Amino acid sequence: MICKYCGDKLKGAKKQCKKWDKWFHHNHLTHLGSDKWQGIKDLLFKERGKKCEKCGWAFDLEVHHLNYCRLGDERLSDLMVLCDECHGKTHGR
Repeated sequence: MICKYCGDKLKGAKKQCKKWDKWFHHNHLTHLGSDKWQGIKDLLFKERGKKCEKCGWAFDLEVHHLNYCRLGDERLSDLMVLCDECHGKTHGR
């Protein structure tokens, strides 16, 4: 299999490489702490409301990335408002 991000050959059933994991972890966490991310979240809540898009719960809300193709320059269509429980289920927790 080939890493879908950098093109390196992978062993086993992995879909991404360790280089991607390190890059993603650093950039994702840095982005989530930024003023730009807060502005994106504010726009998303304004557009879709402050409730989970799966169950309608209005507490413990988080923003879920449907994809990371535009990490740092997300479109609202790349995101979804979810409560903590639905977000966890989406990630298999």
